[in-house]
Amino acid sequence: MVEEWLTELRGLEIPHSDNCSLVPTLGDPVKIRNWQIAGLPRDTLSVENGVIVQFSQRWPLFIDPQGQANKWIKSLVSSCVHQCFGVVLRLITNILPSNIFHRGHLQHVYSRLKTVCVNCWSSVL
Repeated sequence: MVEEWLTELRGLEIPHSDNCSLVPTLGDPVKIRNWQIAGLPRDTLSVENGVIVQFSQRWPLFIDPQGQANKWIKSLVSSCVHQCFGVVLRLITNILPSNIFHRGHLQHVYSRLKTVCVNCWSSVL
């Protein structure tokens, strides 16, 4: 993929360094390190795939015979899941004592949950 990228850069006469690579260009070293702590293998291909996943607009398809990607994603989102459930529990315990559980409350819970989960997920990847 990098070779195709370099060929396009040369063909369009875009100035570039000869040793450009996907990871130093698009990757954040701190995030990559956190991914590796969460279980992403340290090899170049895995890190490149992680960078691609970070910027993809759709859910990626992981062909993962050893289960490494599955373990990595579960480890990354586990903190988000705990954070989201914590928000839901706090909101519901604030609503339940009032004995008025109507549609407005549900919309508020959904709105807060969505905000927390999206913010958490975007900070992880």
